[in-house]
Amino acid sequence: MKKYIILVLCGFAIFFFCKNCIYHNTSLYNYDIIEYRYLPKIIQDSLSRRFIEHSSVPIQVNGEIGHMSYVSFSPICIDCNFSLRHNTIGPWISSKSLINNESGIEYKLKYNTPPPIVVYKGTYLYIPEDYIYSFIEDTIVYRKYSLK
Repeated sequence: MKKYIILVLCGFAIFFFCKNCIYHNTSLYNYDIIEYRYLPKIIQDSLSRRFIEHSSVPIQVNGEIGHMSYVSFSPICIDCNFSLRHNTIGPWISSKSLINNESGIEYKLKYNTPPPIVVYKGTYLYIPEDYIYSFIEDTIVYRKYSLK
């Protein structure tokens, strides 16, 4: 009986190892730090439009009342065709996958990657350093990944 349990566990381990091999993990690529004010103008406009379109709710952060915008989890795609998929294990999100709908390449993101995710011309990926709890400010920091 122990042999079957070990065989099943080894089978699951091999399956999950092979499943993760098909992804391009964004943490493997170098990234640049860039502030909102230095993003291309078209990205700034898209982010501002996304925040204005979504309502906000009052929240308390570090003892201060602020507003958190409901930001859609779908990526903002500029001159490209990407979608976002949540990979789950039961009811829990284990990771997110950014999928290039034209080539089928998937980029694996951490489960707690903060929105909004911006893909620019299918070449660059912009992700905020932290969750954005208020309207966009010039000092918000983004990570700029090069999708290869």
